[in-house]
Amino acid sequence: DILETTLTTALLNGGLSPYSAVVQPSENGGAVAVISMKQGYVVAHTWPDHNYVGLEIHLWAQFAKLETIKSSLLEAVGSTKGPWSTYRIVAGGMLGTENWKEVQSTIGPRPIQSRDCEANISGPDDTTIGTVMEETLSIIEMNDNAPVLVLCGDSSKGSCRTL
Repeated sequence: DILETTLTTALLNGGLSPYSAVVQPSENGGAVAVISMKQGYVVAHTWPDHNYVGLEIHLWAQFAKLETIKSSLLEAVGSTKGPWSTYRIVAGGMLGTENWKEVQSTIGPRPIQSRDCEANISGPDDTTIGTVMEETLSIIEMNDNAPVLVLCGDSSKGSCRTL
């Protein structure tokens, strides 16, 4: 298939490693090509009646190569002058890829764990539990047919004080 060959050659020229490609006809008379690579994947949607190709480029890492890859693919489909539009979704990459460590410093934003999630491992005190129970029970309208909900917490720490 000419679409598969064109895109695969452009990706190889861009320094990528395509594994496989699948090309299927689409409803609009064009085609959809999906090329999986060691570094991510590319999806191409063609609309021949509009002389248009939509490209989705997703990389696991090596984000610095995105502009080079985009230019190579645009040139391959004959769109060196445009018009075209682009957007980038910032993702954290994929852990475990071959070159994850070398590109880790080039991606962003990087999440930083700044909270001490282990600070209160003992749970709420008796006053807090009592206040929560009083407020919860005040919501229930008291009558003979009122439903009752009993919250007991961790049964391994003693009897249920709400009964």
